[in-house]
Amino acid sequence: MVFRFHENLIAKGVVVYTGEGVKRITEESKQGMTVETETGARLECGMALIATGVRPEISLAIQAGLEIGELGGIRVNERMQTSDEAVWAVGDVVEVKNFITGEWSLFPLAGPASRQGRIAAGQHLWTGGQIQRCTGHDSLPGTGNDCRSHRCQ
Repeated sequence: MVFRFHENLIAKGVVVYTGEGVKRITEESKQGMTVETETGARLECGMALIATGVRPEISLAIQAGLEIGELGGIRVNERMQTSDEAVWAVGDVVEVKNFITGEWSLFPLAGPASRQGRIAAGQHLWTGGQIQRCTGHDSLPGTGNDCRSHRCQ
């Protein structure tokens, strides 16, 4: 998906740099700002979009012997239960099924994490709950591209 995102930006005349760390951004150029990279490049631009991403911290889950998915997250069922029936996981560390594609997905966003927490808590406090449908999609307004948004019901 990220390559399609890059291709769409490039087609619109946007210069895309990947694998570059940002050292500093200053507001002193003719176009608005100068971005200095870790490699020493100085880029004048009107806008800088910095995407960093996240990776789940799953070392404790690995030590506990929980199932880890191909994306590096803890696999959970629709009730946020892991491969160990006595352990639940929620938030940035979990892989859930995308209800549209049926594929395992990571959704490191606050909204889904909050919903997942309520579902996991419901297993203990009430009669239980479960995620009925999860999906993620990407969208950057004005570019025709997708960034990251997510919905769980």
